[in-house]
Amino acid sequence: VQKFIEEPKDTEVNPGENVTLRCVVLNRSGDCAWLKDGVAVGRIPDKYVFKRSPKDGDCSVQILDTTLEEDDGSWQCQVTQTSIDEEPLASTNVKLVVLESPHPPSLQDGTRPLTPGSNFTTKAGKSSKFQCVSGKGNPPAFLRWFLDSQDVSQLATQTNITDEKKPHTWKALSVLNYTFNKTDNGKQLRCGAYHVTYGKVVEDPEAEGLGHRDVAVTLDVKYPPEIKYDRNPPEEVEENDTLTLSCEVTKANPPVESVTWRKIGQSGIYARGRILEFPSILRADSGVYSCFAKNDVGKSPEIPVTVDVKFPPKIIRVEPPTTTFNINEVINLQCEAEGNPAPEITWLRQNEKDPEKWEIQGQNRTLTIENASYSNSGVYRCDARNMIRSEQRTAKSREIRLVIQGKPTLRTNLGWTRNSDGSRSAELVCTVDS
Repeated sequence: VQKFIEEPKDTEVNPGENVTLRCVVLNRSGDCAWLKDGVAVGRIPDKYVFKRSPKDGDCSVQILDTTLEEDDGSWQCQVTQTSIDEEPLASTNVKLVVLESPHPPSLQDGTRPLTPGSNFTTKAGKSSKFQCVSGKGNPPAFLRWFLDSQDVSQLATQTNITDEKKPHTWKALSVLNYTFNKTDNGKQLRCGAYHVTYGKVVEDPEAEGLGHRDVAVTLDVKYPPEIKYDRNPPEEVEENDTLTLSCEVTKANPPVESVTWRKIGQSGIYARGRILEFPSILRADSGVYSCFAKNDVGKSPEIPVTVDVKFPPKIIRVEPPTTTFNINEVINLQCEAEGNPAPEITWLRQNEKDPEKWEIQGQNRTLTIENASYSNSGVYRCDARNMIRSEQRTAKSREIRLVIQGKPTLRTNLGWTRNSDGSRSAELVCTVDS
């Protein structure tokens, strides 16, 4: 029974070179034949050389001076049957590829051609559809995409179609859909066409060492500005200090046209320019400010910054104006102060025996005396305190002399003492309050 010992294999050859497609048959009894693209090939001297009935079973064909037009295609080795009981032999179809170097790749934005080495302008967040085309190659070129050195080919789809402009060659088309962001600005978008005719590159195993031709454009990705505060306000700003706020533009493409300041709660623009300066800041300048930068693409987010102007306490009201009250009356002494931080209020009463000493009576804005008695008479004041830069600031109110009036009242006190002889003496003290 005749059978194949060796069948032909896919083969690549340069134009003009000779190539042999191997086909060896054991126990050959039929005639050798070759088909190209399903059509029988005759034995042509100086072109297709093979034996019809080789005694050694070697049906191999030698193809001389190969050309793309005549020899590129699908080849099959066959051996005819010699009897009804015997099947004819037919090898698998193999490809003979007559190499043709593809044209260098070209780039398109959609259908618009891009000039190699030019700038491609787009906006961050906008999706673009790029096409990379390399035609008239055999086999088709293998196309890859790069952003600088980053391989983004996994985001692309390649299709290969017969190139109508040159029969027996291929047009390779790779489509990349990509949404650029601001970090892509200034990078190169590059398409590489890899092909066996471009030589070998040992250091590029992902492309099986194939040489390549590239085309690239430089990305000009437009995006709104980004900002930060170059100098945040100090934790404590005291009235009449000098304060400078600086709004720094960290990134922008194209460059910034303007920097604007707003004050929350106020309509319109507060100031323009990168620097907002308060030569002698006032308490009225406290508030939340924000800055934003603007260019042709848009504006940056507004970043708020709080300015909290500290100032020491000031007593602005002490009541009541009348300080004479009837006995058993309810008395409310009120003290109102301003300051930042909000001051703590303390009510004090002067010591009758030592006027330099003041005794705390209460630590609220209002000091209430229920059922006033003559003992509540005296001199009062309120103090307001806060802390600025770890230093206590104090404001003292005017002194209030509280007078309690009413009918006289008698208080008696009986005291006993023991004499040296053992007897006891009594002392009766009578006090009149009025």
